[in-house]
Amino acid sequence: MNIFDKLPKKFINRKKELQEIQLDIPYKTISFPNKHSAELIKLPSDITPEHAAFKLPLTTPRSVIMMSGDSHDLDESIQQRLIQLFSRGLARTAINLDAVIMDNGKTSDLTTLIGQSIADRGYKSPLIGVATSTQVSYPEQEENAKGTIPLEPNHTHFVLVDDDKHIIKFKYRLGAAMSYQKAAIMILVGGEEEARAEALQAVRMGWPIVTITGTGKLADEIAELSQNPPDFIPNPELAEIIADGQIIQFSVKGDVKELDRLIYRQLGGDNTLKLAWQQFAIYDKNATRQQKWFHRLQFLIILFAVLGTAIALLQATLDLQVQQSRTISVNRSIVKNACFDDDLKKIIQKYNADNEKFNIETFCKRKVPEGKEMTNIPVETLENVLKLYKESNFIVQYLSKTDNLIKASYVEMFIVFLQWVIVAIPIIITLLVGIANHFSNGQKWIWLRSSAENLKSEIFRYRTKTGDYHNDKEREIKIAEIVKQLNSHLMQTEVKMSAMKNYVGNLPPQYSVAENDDGFTMLSPERYIKMRLEDQLSYYQNKTTKLEHQWTVLQWSIYGLGGVGTLLAARGFELWIALTTGLVAAFTTYLGYNQVEERLTKYNQAAINLTNILNWWTALSTSEQMKQDNIDKLISSTETSLGSEFNEWVNQMQETMVALKEQEEKSKDEDKASSSSSEVAQPAKTTKQDSSINSATVSTSHPDNC
Repeated sequence: MNIFDKLPKKFINRKKELQEIQLDIPYKTISFPNKHSAELIKLPSDITPEHAAFKLPLTTPRSVIMMSGDSHDLDESIQQRLIQLFSRGLARTAINLDAVIMDNGKTSDLTTLIGQSIADRGYKSPLIGVATSTQVSYPEQEENAKGTIPLEPNHTHFVLVDDDKHIIKFKYRLGAAMSYQKAAIMILVGGEEEARAEALQAVRMGWPIVTITGTGKLADEIAELSQNPPDFIPNPELAEIIADGQIIQFSVKGDVKELDRLIYRQLGGDNTLKLAWQQFAIYDKNATRQQKWFHRLQFLIILFAVLGTAIALLQATLDLQVQQSRTISVNRSIVKNACFDDDLKKIIQKYNADNEKFNIETFCKRKVPEGKEMTNIPVETLENVLKLYKESNFIVQYLSKTDNLIKASYVEMFIVFLQWVIVAIPIIITLLVGIANHFSNGQKWIWLRSSAENLKSEIFRYRTKTGDYHNDKEREIKIAEIVKQLNSHLMQTEVKMSAMKNYVGNLPPQYSVAENDDGFTMLSPERYIKMRLEDQLSYYQNKTTKLEHQWTVLQWSIYGLGGVGTLLAARGFELWIALTTGLVAAFTTYLGYNQVEERLTKYNQAAINLTNILNWWTALSTSEQMKQDNIDKLISSTETSLGSEFNEWVNQMQETMVALKEQEEKSKDEDKASSSSSEVAQPAKTTKQDSSINSATVSTSHPDNC
C-alpha cells in the first residue's frame, strides 16, 4: 500500500495527475563513501509537499519524529549522553513504532549523531533529510557550488527543494502528509533562530515539542519560559510558542528508558489517552447497538398494536358487508319471484328518477310475463329490499349478485383468517414486551451512553490540562482511574448481562469530535472553544431545528387524526374511530419514549448556556484569558453545562423507561384478558327460509374479539 492511499480525499481525487507528475521528478539513488546508499528526490518549486509524500517509497502513513537544533557547542559528557539517548532511545523507539525521523539532512554534529544512531540499528527506520537543493552537496552531483554543506551519509532518504524561503514550512507539511491520521512530535536540542522558526511551525501544526533540557540555547529557554511564564515575552515567535505550544521537558541527563517511554506515549504506542478513546469507542458502539434494538422493539410493539386495531376493524367491516350481501341476495330472490326481474339496480334507478310517481306494484305488474301472475308479496317488503340495496356500498352490491356468491365465500374464509390473526397479535405483543423487559435494551443504552459522554468530558479536561489534570505526572493515572470507575459502575447495571463488542477502527470514532480534531492533540483555550464548545453549540442548534420540525409534524398529525375521527363519526363510520384513536396513542407514545419535547427544551437551554460561556470568555481581556483560573473556569463551565444537560436527559429517560414498562405490562395484561375471552366466530349465513318481512334489517352484531 502506498502512502498515497491514506492521504485526504483531495489528494485521492488527483491520483492520475500525481502519477503523471512523478515521471518528471528527478529521482535517483546516491552512494556515499561509507558504502551506504540513499534515495534522493529533487523537486521543482511547483511540487507540493503532498506530491513529495506520494513520491517517497514508503508504505502507509507513519508517525513522524522531527529533529531540530544543534549540538556543536556541547561538552563531551553531554555529547556522550546524547549518543545514548539517540541510539538506545530515539532510534530503537522509532523502530518499535515504525516511525519516520526527519531533519534538515545537512551534516552537523546533531544530524551525525542521529544518522549514526540509525546506522547502529541497521537502518531499520527511515531517516529523511529535507533541505534546499542549492545549499547542499552530495556524491555524483552534476554541479557542486561553493559554500554548500554535504548531506549526512547515514540518511535513507533526501528531499531537495528549490524554495529556500519556505523550506521549513515545506518540511513540516511533508511530515504532516506522511503522518496523516498518525501522531507527530518535535524534539529540540539546543537551537537558535532556525530552530525557533521550526518550533513555531510545530506549534501551529499542533505537534508537541520535547525540549532536551541541559543542551542550552533555545531548548533551555523554552523549557524555562514554559515552566515560569513571564507577563510579557518580547519575541513574538517565542511568545506564541509558549502560549499555544505543548511543551514537554526532558533532561539530557534523564534515563534512556524514560525518553523511550515519553516518545512512545506521545506517538500513541502506549498512550493512556488512546486507551481512553478506545474505551469511549466501545461504550459508544455498544450504546448505539442497544439503542437500535430498543427502538426496533418499541416500533414493533406500537406497529402491532395499531395493526391489531386495523385488522379487527377490517374483519368486523368485512363480516358486516358479507352479511348484508347475503341478506340482499336472499331478498333479491323475493324481487325476482314477485316481479320476474333480478336487476335491482334498474329498479332503483327508475325509483330515483321518478320517486313520487313511481309505484313498485305497478312496475312489477309490467314485468309479469303473459300467463304468469305476480307473487302476492306485500309492497312494504319490496320497498325494504330497495332501501337496503340503495343504502349498501358497491362491495355489498357486488357480492350480492348470484354469480358472485362463491366470492363471498372466499371473503368469509378471509374473515376467519383475520380472526386468527387478531388472536395472534396480542400474543406477539406479549412476546415483544417480554423480550424488551428481559433484555432491557433501553436501560443498557442509557447506561452506556452516559458512560461514553462522561468519559468524553474527562478526555477533554485531560487534553486541556485543567481540573485534576494539571500535574503531568499524575494526569494519566487519574484518567485511567476514571475509566476504571466507569467500568465498575457499568458492571453494577443491566449492562453486565450483555456482551461488550470490541471496537475496531480509527480513533476517535467518526462524529465523536469536531471535523478537524484528531482527538489527541493537547488543546489551548482557543482550540478548545473551536473543537468542543462551538462544535457542541452548533450540534445543539441543528438538533433543535430538527426536533422542532419533528415535534410540529407529530402534533399536527395528532390534531389531524382527531379531526378525522370527528369526520368519521359525522359520516356514520363510528367503527373506524378506534383506528384514529390507536394512531393518536401511537404518536403520543413515540413522543414520550423519544422525549422529543423535553429534549427540545434541554437542547435550547444547553445552547443558551454555551452561548453565555462563549460571550463571557470573549469579553475577557487577553491578559485575563491567559490566567489559569479563567482557563479552568472555561473548561469546567463548558463540561459542567454539557454534563448537566446529559444527566437530566438520563434521569428523564430512566423515568420514561419505568413508565413505559408499566404501560406495556398493563397493555399486555389487557391483551391477555381480551384474547382469552375471544372466540373465533363463524359468519352468520342467511337462507331463503330465514327471510321474512323484517329480513331487510341487517344485524350489526360482531365477534367479541373485535
